[in-house]
Amino acid sequence: TDEIDIRLTLDDAGNANGDVTALLRGRAAQEIAEALTRVVGFERERALRNVVLGWVPYANVNEVALSSSEGSWQIALRASITVSSYAQVEAVSASQKSWILPGIDPVHYVFPRPAVATLSSTYASEGAREGALAIGHAIQYHTHRRIELPPGAKVARLPGPFESKGASLGASRKIAASGSTIEDDFSLSVATGTIAPKDYAAF
Repeated sequence: TDEIDIRLTLDDAGNANGDVTALLRGRAAQEIAEALTRVVGFERERALRNVVLGWVPYANVNEVALSSSEGSWQIALRASITVSSYAQVEAVSASQKSWILPGIDPVHYVFPRPAVATLSSTYASEGAREGALAIGHAIQYHTHRRIELPPGAKVARLPGPFESKGASLGASRKIAASGSTIEDDFSLSVATGTIAPKDYAAF
């Protein structure tokens, strides 16, 4: 299971700065480890930055460093980031301003290029298929996101918890607020295998 930890602090303008810690153990870790044996300098740093951008799109990666040993079967890194307009203004009145924080996209690609996607965009185009759907790329991760709100800010609304378990796909989310701190935990597991056409709608 990949482990991602994102810790951000918001300012009064909705900008965020903080740290990302990633521990990758899946196929992406193997591909990155192989690439790091061949590339140096800027290309090496870009491979590490892509891991961060695969989890926090539109971030400015100020610093990134590999913390796992060379040749390790897992990739561990730590980065400092800033994200302009991380929180979006929803409404402004004479007495207060409301912000919306982004959610977490469920599907993340970090190598060779960073990308994020929803489950529907990843798999829904296969809905009309007549043959079985073969899933050759497993997804298994847990991400924890901690957001510190600006002084004086308070949480107006939070999404409720979510959990779904199936033979090929499982996901859960728990989110809570304490004072000006929001803690968000999200896990996703998509197993490799074959989905028969009759089971695709349920999947």
